[in-house]
Amino acid sequence: PKLKNTIARLFNEIEIIRRTPKFPYSEGPRKYQNIAFDNWKNNNQQGLFAMATGTGKTITSLNCLLEIYKKTGYYKGLILVPTITLVNQWENECKKFNFGSIVKISSKSRWKNDFAAILTRERLSPTEQVSYIVISTYSSFAKENIFSELNQLSPKTLLIADECHNMGSGSLLKLLPKVNCKRRIGLSATPERQFDEEGTKKIYAFFNSENKYTYEFSMKLAINGDIEKDIKPVLCRYYYYPHLVSLTESEMKDYVELSIRISKFFNSSSESFNNSPILTALLLARKRIIHKAFNKVSVFCDILKEQYKKNSSLKFTLVYVPEGNDPNDYFETDQFSEKDETENDKDAVHLIDVFTEAVKNIDKRTTIKQFISGTNNKEHILELFAVGDIDVLTSMKCLDEGVDVPRAELAIFCASTGNSRQFIQRRGRILRKHPKKPFAYIHDLVVVPELNPNSESYNLERSMLKKELERVNNFALLSENSSHTINVLFDVMNYYKLNLYNNEQ
Repeated sequence: PKLKNTIARLFNEIEIIRRTPKFPYSEGPRKYQNIAFDNWKNNNQQGLFAMATGTGKTITSLNCLLEIYKKTGYYKGLILVPTITLVNQWENECKKFNFGSIVKISSKSRWKNDFAAILTRERLSPTEQVSYIVISTYSSFAKENIFSELNQLSPKTLLIADECHNMGSGSLLKLLPKVNCKRRIGLSATPERQFDEEGTKKIYAFFNSENKYTYEFSMKLAINGDIEKDIKPVLCRYYYYPHLVSLTESEMKDYVELSIRISKFFNSSSESFNNSPILTALLLARKRIIHKAFNKVSVFCDILKEQYKKNSSLKFTLVYVPEGNDPNDYFETDQFSEKDETENDKDAVHLIDVFTEAVKNIDKRTTIKQFISGTNNKEHILELFAVGDIDVLTSMKCLDEGVDVPRAELAIFCASTGNSRQFIQRRGRILRKHPKKPFAYIHDLVVVPELNPNSESYNLERSMLKKELERVNNFALLSENSSHTINVLFDVMNYYKLNLYNNEQ
């Protein structure tokens, strides 16, 4: 009996160890992750982590939850994410930390009973150390009935908001003052909301980061590393090639007409828009002209021919195709990327076919796959791409948030959305490290309308073009061939009397 009891006790101890939350890697948190935790702890356990794509912001935030567990003996987490794909990714990361009692809340899961059990345990045993992780999409969290349930979680719950710029949308912004969780972490490579200063300020205030980020891990640091800070390079170096694309005469005529109407909503002194539904519709109409710009296809074909001539192949190529109607490309609107934004947009569907056909025309042996919201077996397709069985992926939007494609070496961005966040996310996708990838190569199609300085809409266009070229310049600054971009932009900068070189990334 003694031996039997001893064995039973040992098995019990092993099971306890197996289930005990711990850091997923034996070497423990990196120095910068400990700094992020200390900054957060010293900021009243609230903060905004501005971390470049690929720098481990998921692990950095979960390490804060682990530190709470070490001190208190419990962990309570509410994690908000934009998409169901990310719900599943976060669940996997939580399991690596040995966090259990995970409840996923979305329209596609049965969660009510599991969540009710958590609340019951909390109420029946208020002094007991009840642990749980609840993961929700923003669209679920924004629904009044679900919010009222989630808001019954303990105030000690750590709220982790992934891609936290989403919290500034209309329906969520109204909920922020009511949020019960006192411990908070906001995660984003780019927390600022485009053309939405008020929403940005409210997000910063919610995370107690009005003056500065609680922790920042820049793209420059991610590419170069820092020996003193114990930070190894986590993203690969890259070459960047912007290509200026002009509009045709008829496209320019329509573009100017729309720009004159849009300029009436533009505040020149603050260089910002007075938002309205009419303006959103006008911006979308003008964006379609840029997206469908006739000359893009010929520039795209030239890039493909040059690449094929150099490598005799188009393997590991990622193409971002214009995706059609989406107000998010100009305004941070109350939309979440659960739906297929191309379903009702025949032009968008046609565009991806045009770009896909252009790839096929370079070499009929090239294997190519379209990667859109309705695509089945996405993970399998990415696996085939990673081993080279699929040479080229043409994608609309769904390779933005939370999808990694480390094997991609060449990226061609044909969608000039005007939204720098999308481009930053897309650059992060292509810069993921891979043992067989010393460098990444990024080609960027940038539409530059030629406007008359005497035009009514000249100030608006100059301001918007400046923002677009600042984005181009900032990406060039970290590239291996930054002088190339200076040469490409020289004439257009002179024409519009722009100076981009006071900016630092």
